[in-house]
Amino acid sequence: AKKCWEKLRKKYSKIGHERAMAKYLEKKGHKEIAKLISKHGFLDVHNLKTLEEKILYYADKRVEGDQVVSLKQRLQKGKKRNIKTDKKVFELERELSKTLGQSIDKL
Repeated sequence: AKKCWEKLRKKYSKIGHERAMAKYLEKKGHKEIAKLISKHGFLDVHNLKTLEEKILYYADKRVEGDQVVSLKQRLQKGKKRNIKTDKKVFELERELSKTLGQSIDKL
C-alpha cells in the first residue's frame, strides 16, 4: 500500500491527496466514493452537505499520522491556518455530537 501511495503522490503531487485519491478511485470505476473523497480538503468544510461528507471530513481532521488526536491538537499542527475555517470545523464537531446524541470522543 505504501508503494502505491508513493507512486500516486508523485503522479498527483500538484493537486493534493484529496483530489489525487478521487481521480484514482474514479479511474477504477468508483465514482460515488471518489466524489465523497474529494470533499475532505481543509477548506471544504464550508461546502459539506451530506452526513457522509461531514463524517469523512471530520474523521480526517481527527487523525494525525496513525493516531486519533483531539481536534484542537490536529488543527494546531496543521500547515494551513484560517480562523474562520477552524471555527467551522469545531461547529461541525458539535453538530456531529448532537446528531449522534453523545460526545464524539465517546465513540
